[in-house]
Amino acid sequence: MTIEAGQAVLHRCLRAWDLELLGGSWTTPSSCLARVRRRVDDTLAIVKVPLVEEERVGSGVLAWWSGDGAALVHAIDDDGAVLIELAEDSDTTLADLARHASPPAWASDQHATRTLVSAARRLHQHPQADPPAGVVPLRRWFRDLFSRAEEVGGFFARAAALADELLEDQRDLRVLHGDIHHGNVLWFGRARGWLAIDPKGLLGESTFDYVNILTNPDRATMLRPHRLIEHATLISEVSGVDRNRLLHWTIAWTGLSAAWYHSEHGLDGFAADMMRVGLQAEQALREST
Repeated sequence: MTIEAGQAVLHRCLRAWDLELLGGSWTTPSSCLARVRRRVDDTLAIVKVPLVEEERVGSGVLAWWSGDGAALVHAIDDDGAVLIELAEDSDTTLADLARHASPPAWASDQHATRTLVSAARRLHQHPQADPPAGVVPLRRWFRDLFSRAEEVGGFFARAAALADELLEDQRDLRVLHGDIHHGNVLWFGRARGWLAIDPKGLLGESTFDYVNILTNPDRATMLRPHRLIEHATLISEVSGVDRNRLLHWTIAWTGLSAAWYHSEHGLDGFAADMMRVGLQAEQALREST
């Protein structure tokens, strides 16, 4: 959908859902958004119009969760436009907690990770009958890694081989958020707590939903010495997933993420940082045997 078409859908939703536009709308590469007031009950909300298929699928998944662990969708239309409850303004985000953690315990970073794991677990506990249309199987999600591995080899080839093994033997299949990180779990007030937003909408092993926590919220945090193994252990303890299996999925995920960025920017910057995390996971697995 073009930006112009997205704006047209946005204004149609304002009329259909009896909304007052607060300020101007804004666009991202994937969505048109606007902050609004619902005239029916005077509450604030966000209208999000997807411009790409990935966001349209995510809208459907968000609605399917029915506010159970995720932001509540008040309304959704045939184009995937959604009217979503608005998070509270907060002085402290989960990213802030992780970034501003202090040694030696790095306690606030650990608190952020526990919160993210708890948010993901709530989503996974949602009844899995009748999953929403369009959710993407994990094997399809990993296709860019497989193609990059054939071209480049090295770490990409090892990550692709491991991903293939994991995908052939997936456990605890769930509808996945697909992008659980410090910016996608927000505070919605005391009554609602920490809730997820902006899902990708994947289908696969629940363990995969925890790997992105290990590569966020920023470079300094994810590459901090010993953080990977400490937080993999923490995630395992809180979620119940096997720590070594989580590390295997981390290698696969960092390979995929590096493949996405490598194709555009070469093997430097973010792609290189993701590979460093993957290499740390490989080393941790060698040391555990």
